[in-house]
Amino acid sequence: MFRFVLRRLLNVAPTLLGISLVAFVVADWLPGDPIALKMGQRGDEATRERLRKEHGLDASAAGRYWRFLVKLGHGDLGQSIQYEQPVLRILAERFVPTLQLAAGAIVFAVIGGVGAGLMSARRPGSWVDVGWTGVALAGVSMPVFWLGMMLIVFVAAKVPWLPTSGYEPWSVRHFLLPWVTLGTVPLALIARLTRASVMEAMDRDWARVARAKGLGEWATLWRYGLRPALIPVVTVVGGSFASLLSGAALTETVFDIPGLGREVFSAIEGRDYPVVLGAVMWFALTFVLVNLAVDVSYVFIDPRVRLEGRS
Repeated sequence: MFRFVLRRLLNVAPTLLGISLVAFVVADWLPGDPIALKMGQRGDEATRERLRKEHGLDASAAGRYWRFLVKLGHGDLGQSIQYEQPVLRILAERFVPTLQLAAGAIVFAVIGGVGAGLMSARRPGSWVDVGWTGVALAGVSMPVFWLGMMLIVFVAAKVPWLPTSGYEPWSVRHFLLPWVTLGTVPLALIARLTRASVMEAMDRDWARVARAKGLGEWATLWRYGLRPALIPVVTVVGGSFASLLSGAALTETVFDIPGLGREVFSAIEGRDYPVVLGAVMWFALTFVLVNLAVDVSYVFIDPRVRLEGRS
């Protein structure tokens, strides 16, 4: 396992290098002057030229990219043009609300999705199966911002202790509606995948033998149906969690949560290139680490899996 993890970590560097190059080229093509957007009608041309020089915007594209790589190698993501603060500090502060939002949403999605998938797989074709299948399809189809606004109108308006906006660290009542809003789509995906994977596992010989020996339906479903189905489910959960950690801008906007997604969109509007590039690298590293954790978890879920490629 150690060699597998080490090899994956060594592959991170060229991956991040390629992502940084693409992100820099795209950001460099964005029209607009960040200094002009920051100052507006204030300041003269001399002040603007001084700020451009301070932030390295007077250099060529190749020079700016090389400077970015050198700073990145030292763990420095640069200085924000709009806030005049280190980009790493801004991203770390905005990541805390996003982490709370994503963690609660994925827990809600896993509990609801696995539970719904098991109930559907236990009685295929029953009204429970049809009902959960319809709910899953509706959950996948609903836009996140629309669901958030519907929850505000029809739930928060009738439940006074549920706030419709604002942020309070680790407050369940502040995050309850955002968790449901953000977790509905992954819940639907997990439910559909769990149902299909468990039904496939229950058709295997070991499940039939367990039933023939008198093992209860739920015990057979849990022991011989869910565990073989966990690997594809964990894969979807890991991908969904990485996506949520990369910023849930629509949910954060609807519920006024100062998270990473909102900050990135604000940086794009303000042409704050250091923040945009830093956020892209942050997202890329998040995806790499989450996917690595998912791959390692396969060994604990199914001992037949070998990370070195042998089974």
